[in-house]
Parts: sequence; C-alpha cells; structure tokens
Amino acid sequence: MRVLHQVFILSGCSDSRGHLNSTVIRPQMDDQVRGYRATLEAAMRRLQPHITAGRIVGSDMSQFLVVNRYDRGVEIYGDEESNAVIDPFVGEDLQGEVTYPSYDLALEATVRWLDGCDFTDLRPAV
Repeated sequence: MRVLHQVFILSGCSDSRGHLNSTVIRPQMDDQVRGYRATLEAAMRRLQPHITAGRIVGSDMSQFLVVNRYDRGVEIYGDEESNAVIDPFVGEDLQGEVTYPSYDLALEATVRWLDGCDFTDLRPAV
C-alpha cells in the first residue's frame, strides 16, 4: 500500500497536504493488465462447463477469478513469477494456496477440486 501511495504522490495524484486525490480518473489499463485480464477471461471460458458461477474480482494486477460449483470454489490468480495460483475453498473456508507453473495445470487442478478431490491431491508433483 505504501508503494501505491508513493506512486500516486509522484504522479501528482495528491493535494497540497499529501492526501490522495480520490477524484483522479484512472488511466486506461496498460498492456500488462489487459493481458492478465484476457488470461483470466480465457480461464473462465475453459472452466464454464465445470462451474455454476464465475466472476473476475478486483482491478489492475490484483484481479482474480472466482469460480464455484455449489459449495466448492477456487480463487485463481497469477503471482510475480508468472505462476498460476489457486486457493480452493469450501463454503467460506479457504483451504490454502497451491502454485502451478502454468495456467493449464492450475485449471486442471481446479476441475479436480470442483469434482470433489481432497486438498492434498492438488499439490503438484515435485
């Protein structure tokens, strides 16, 4: 949050007292954010036959995909090292993050989770 605050200050998005100016209009999404959004949208399309609901939450690079099948679901997002991370849940209880080297592997694991596998079966082979 401090870095974000500094970026706003350096970009002139603060008033004379240093407070963030909430009326500043956000610039359009840059190429990296658009690419990340397209990745999440493609993931949602691939999962469509396996889910009862799906949506992208958040903005910019903090966006993530949430998919559900009844009481089971998964949050899917990328990390700084270009890995795909899933965070499965039952009801409102997150089970823990699992990192995969590709979205393909993460989406396969997501389908297994939604089909009822145990959390321990989601760990990628080392």
